[in-house]
Amino acid sequence: MTIRGIADIQTYFAQGNFEYLKDHHASHWFGCDNFEEHHEMIIRLRAEGVITDSDIYLNFINIQDAPELDEQPNGGKLGKVFTLLNQFPRDGSLVIENSEHIWRLANDYSLPLIAAFIESGVQLDHNALLATTFAGEHDTEFKLFTLLISQFPDFSQQALSATCATVLCCLQHNPEETQYIAVIQTLLERGANLNTCFNNDTNWSSWHTDYRSLFGAFLQCNPALLLALPEIAKDYIPTPELLSAIDWNFLVCEGEFEQAHADTITALIARGAVFPVADIIEALEENGYHRYVAELNAYEK
Repeated sequence: MTIRGIADIQTYFAQGNFEYLKDHHASHWFGCDNFEEHHEMIIRLRAEGVITDSDIYLNFINIQDAPELDEQPNGGKLGKVFTLLNQFPRDGSLVIENSEHIWRLANDYSLPLIAAFIESGVQLDHNALLATTFAGEHDTEFKLFTLLISQFPDFSQQALSATCATVLCCLQHNPEETQYIAVIQTLLERGANLNTCFNNDTNWSSWHTDYRSLFGAFLQCNPALLLALPEIAKDYIPTPELLSAIDWNFLVCEGEFEQAHADTITALIARGAVFPVADIIEALEENGYHRYVAELNAYEK
């Protein structure tokens, strides 16, 4: 016999037949619309494992209600949901790692909700969340970055480097926002590596494959930082593999090649870097940046 509604659930609930309720997915009948009405029963069903952490997240939490946690007494309705969640130890059913969910969390003004998840011990894909923090247009990106950096001691090098590439792009389009430079410095201190090559293993890393590497992102978006930031070794030399992987036509065209690019390239050549100067000159000529050709011709071998 299938469960046809709340009335059936109440019958089995009164009998203490929680295994039946679990086997027949009774949790699907509860949601934001009846959380208040059946709150006491929901608590017992959570205690018996009929309702899981994952059910609480999927059925009772609406990201759009996140501001309630800060704006309403005791966090409003969401505050009650987290009180329920925190009454019991985590059951292992909830790991927030779905790329769409991560994107919504990072981009829908849900900072109070993320903080509540962390405080409750909910597992988050913190690498994906960090890498997505600066990928949308919203007002809480710096606060979210500070929260994540302070709460999670270990991020993957790929996540740190992908985040750094995103922030470099943000800085390129908003050069007056100096907070971006502080974020880049923090990411480098935490382990973002210029030699990190981007791949298609995750959607947030694949965003940057046109740069090929974090070095490529620096060189295209803000080459002067390669020479200016104290977090980058003064004797840093990009490897021939990194340089040969760069699509110079893309860098010249999309990076809007200017004097800072030429100055950085020649400075790195002076350190001993082996740039494919002929390829760069060809890209410059094809894209109409002839004024830099003579400058780089001196370095062609």
